[in-house]
Amino acid sequence: MAEYVVTDSRSLIPLADEFSFEQSASFFVNPLTAVCMVERCVELGSKACIVTAAASQIGRMIVPILIQNNIVPICTVRRPEQAEILRKIMGPKFAKNVIDTS
Repeated sequence: MAEYVVTDSRSLIPLADEFSFEQSASFFVNPLTAVCMVERCVELGSKACIVTAAASQIGRMIVPILIQNNIVPICTVRRPEQAEILRKIMGPKFAKNVIDTS
């Protein structure tokens, strides 16, 4: 990483001081990845999509975007508490599609 960088101000995303370096680094990459993955599902005409590790940061971003695009998310998680978090995000219509692999 460069200590000093010159760039156009329109290329920057201002973040609060509370964000760690790791959080800041994923602030742009994860959302863009989520959008691009769902766009690919749309291009393929998918009616459903399996999301493994769906309680991860990126998984929790992908699920609402799938729902907005009328693609049914089928999600796997590893622990009951993750399943509950995801069911709240997915709402009652899709909550049955959360599979706890524990």
